Amino acid sequence: MLIRFTVSNFLSFKDETEFNMLTGDVKRHPHHVYKREHIDVLRAAAIYGANGAGKSNLIMAISFLKYLIEGDDFLKSSPKFGLSKECVNKPSKLEIEVEINGVIYAYGLVFDNIRIREEWLYKVNFGKDDEMIFERETDENLKHHLKLASKYLQTDKGKYYVEFYEETLINAHFTFCSSIQKTKAIEEVNILLNWFKEDLVIILPDTKIESLIRDIYLSKDYSEWFSNVLKKLDTGVENLRIQNVKPNFPSNEFDNIHNEIKKILVDSPSTFTTFQQGNNYFGAILENEEIIYKTLVSEHQGDDNQPVTFMLSQESDGTQRLLDFIPIVNQLEKIETTFIIDEVDRSIHPSLLKTFIKLLMDMKETKGQIIFTTHESNLLDLDIFRQDEIWFAEKNKEGATEFYPLSDFKPRYDLDIRKGYLNGRFGAIPFLGDLEKLNWNNHAETK
Repeated sequence: MLIRFTVSNFLSFKDETEFNMLTGDVKRHPHHVYKREHIDVLRAAAIYGANGAGKSNLIMAISFLKYLIEGDDFLKSSPKFGLSKECVNKPSKLEIEVEINGVIYAYGLVFDNIRIREEWLYKVNFGKDDEMIFERETDENLKHHLKLASKYLQTDKGKYYVEFYEETLINAHFTFCSSIQKTKAIEEVNILLNWFKEDLVIILPDTKIESLIRDIYLSKDYSEWFSNVLKKLDTGVENLRIQNVKPNFPSNEFDNIHNEIKKILVDSPSTFTTFQQGNNYFGAILENEEIIYKTLVSEHQGDDNQPVTFMLSQESDGTQRLLDFIPIVNQLEKIETTFIIDEVDRSIHPSLLKTFIKLLMDMKETKGQIIFTTHESNLLDLDIFRQDEIWFAEKNKEGATEFYPLSDFKPRYDLDIRKGYLNGRFGAIPFLGDLEKLNWNNHAETK
């Protein structure tokens, strides 16, 4: 569960900027709060701001940290704050606090143009000193220095590991966590890696949930539940079902996919393997020693009350986007997954989106979190969100992004938040200037 994220000298972030899921002095919607032993954590956040204010950059920064801890080379893409010459040679910093199984971890790193300078992982102990799991430094000569928690140094083998890591395993371009993940030698690193890989799901505007066809194929109950949600959202889709198909790909492309799937199924005959082509989902399984391809199709009710079948690529962009969002409803109830969505309103009608988000927020028993960026002002409703669940992104005079929650303004619960936002009361809206001075009406087409 995400608690806090801080970033500096990265993309549009200059000075250290914080986004968090901590509660403010708000009494509404108590079921939106997860109460922990030492802190209370929110289950949702809606982030608003003008185009270019830095909303998506927050998600990009979290994504970048996710890629690094999972094993990417930071030099492939390490964007800096580019609006000030003084920042070009300064190091960047990313740090995250997460709660996993009741334990809070603080992980972060500092990097410059040539190396990861620092990296650390701590267990946060409220009222006591935080417990160091590891600290790693790489100096200007690319020499590595590593400190491990004392419990990992109580044997000669543990002491040898430190020397082995420093001289052989640590790489200036990669995180320590990713470098040792195959060894599984440090328990807390394994826990953190698993959270980033399994429990942090980032959905970008073009992200597709490839596991959807597998989940529907494997569970009739899930398939029925999914179809019922689509009906409630009035998409026109009456049912989703699996259908045998021969994928209509170019022959050379199909041959490559077929050969890859054949290798997988030979090794694991009972596997239902999935792949995606365009906006369609496909799966494959061995039946009577033959590879059978399946796809996910939608059914609408025709004029004669008979079902009419469509490929998912034939559905509207909004319906396709919803197909990627609906599994969130199911997972929020069951798993402590943190979903982060960029441009949640893309391609979806405002009324439909509001219905979907209200469905999520009205759920009384949940375990996960949902965080999203949006321009959709219809969601600025205190009957849906708490004041501390609404955040704004705005650029200051230097062009750097700043974040702040609605609760900083201490608005009354009965205030029309949408109207106040559109009138500029909370900032985070485009500055349009005096359009009349542009004489744009003079250029309009006349009849």
